[in-house]
Amino acid sequence: MNALKDTSRACPESGGVRSGLMWSAMLTGATYVFPLIVYPYVSRVLGVADIGLVGFIDSVVTWFILISMMGISILGIRETAKAQGSPEGLGRVLTGLLAVNGVMTLVCLVAMASVTVAVPQLREHWRLMGVGMCKLMFNLFIVEWFWRGIGEFRYITVRTVVVRAAYVAAVFLTVKGPDDTFLYYFLTMTVVAVTAAVNMWRTRRHAALTRRFVSFRRLAEEARRHARSFFSLGTYMLLTAFYTTLNVVILGFVSTDTEVGYYSTAVKLFSIFLALITALGMAVMPRTSVLASQGRRDVIRRDSVRYVRVLICAAVPVSVLGVVFAPEAVMLLCGPGYDGAVLPVRIIFPFIAVFGMEQLLVMQILTPLGRDRAVNRNSLVAAAAGVVLNALLVPRFGAAGSAVVWVACETIVMSLSIFSVRRALLAPAG
Repeated sequence: MNALKDTSRACPESGGVRSGLMWSAMLTGATYVFPLIVYPYVSRVLGVADIGLVGFIDSVVTWFILISMMGISILGIRETAKAQGSPEGLGRVLTGLLAVNGVMTLVCLVAMASVTVAVPQLREHWRLMGVGMCKLMFNLFIVEWFWRGIGEFRYITVRTVVVRAAYVAAVFLTVKGPDDTFLYYFLTMTVVAVTAAVNMWRTRRHAALTRRFVSFRRLAEEARRHARSFFSLGTYMLLTAFYTTLNVVILGFVSTDTEVGYYSTAVKLFSIFLALITALGMAVMPRTSVLASQGRRDVIRRDSVRYVRVLICAAVPVSVLGVVFAPEAVMLLCGPGYDGAVLPVRIIFPFIAVFGMEQLLVMQILTPLGRDRAVNRNSLVAAAAGVVLNALLVPRFGAAGSAVVWVACETIVMSLSIFSVRRALLAPAG
């Protein structure tokens, strides 16, 4: 899913766009096919409580990763794409963004260690949190934004398939029961570590260009140059995390690992279908950033209508099937013992079109049109609602409450974004 979003910022030539979109579509498929292979197995051998425990710990870790990364996934792609054709420019971008990201990662590592010691629920699982800290550290060196920025989608796809295939094999060979919960999470972290090692090894020729920037003064200059955009672009992601990740963390603190397992199962099942529908819609939605730069807002409006039609045609039958056959889908994905995931699935699936629309409006229209302020404002409203709803619903209703919070916040963002898009597309160009 993210791969398809990121494609819109690279490959200026039409041939490059088509090639990048093709490889991004394959990458999206691989991103969801491999978890679809692994999750039914581990959900059976670990059990709902241990799946919930891993989901809870990983949600905490994800929060620190989000804070450490901020807006680098967007900023890095944009700045790297601008510097294409200039070895010196690529060296400056790579060095400057790694410096900013490195400082934030160090701060988050210290904060994460402090939180682990201070919070009893986390201190109890200090070994898993230790693996999470390693995941946070290795995440710095993945520099996926660099490869997306220079349009190396073929490399990203091939690497992802190879690394994840090895991960799947390792899980099936070594994870045999609930006692292997730590091993399972360690293998998940290993995917990040191996990806980082491969990417940094491949980046060595570009890193060699940065030797002239090794001095502290030059590093500081480059870091300052990117710092403002780094934090500004990260605002949307952090606000979004308030209603996509925070509810899992709250659920883990106020409820049980079993409830987290139910909710994680519902999200996993929903995400697979959402990715497929989003990929289908993206096929009829060309790069808005190019059209916006050409002032062709009539084309953006026309293609947005085409996207919505495809989205609705695909989402309606999937929503109906998801609600009707939720028990069978949960049983097929996870096996017995996950009956508590059926209600969250039935709450989320009717809103699959809402999620698809929200992604279209934010990532394919407002962001390329430079309406960052509107995106952040809409996300802030949803984040505030998410905090209130989490406090009211999650302690009482558990996994079902988390599902309601997620759906409500996405609906708020979509509704506000419709008005923002109408204003943006009807405003005079330039």
